[in-house]
Amino acid sequence: MSLATGLVVLYAKARAEGLGFTANVGLIERAERLVLLGIGGLLSAFGITYGLDYALGVLAVLSIVTVFQRMATVYQQDRAAMAAAAAGKTES
Repeated sequence: MSLATGLVVLYAKARAEGLGFTANVGLIERAERLVLLGIGGLLSAFGITYGLDYALGVLAVLSIVTVFQRMATVYQQDRAAMAAAAAGKTES
């Protein structure tokens, strides 16, 4: 689950940039994902059995939140661009 959501986070940003928008927002980006996985791995290495499992679960949930934040940001940018384009047409 966390692998799929991690890929969707990356895809959402790439797709937004491909459309000419920016999606540099989100609760958990690449660095945070790596830190969270590192902490989970260390917890598992030190004998906390479910450390990595919990880290992956938290990562999946936070990645879903990040995808929705990026979608909302791109939606707002699109609405602003459409409003600017409509204002430009009426002034002509």
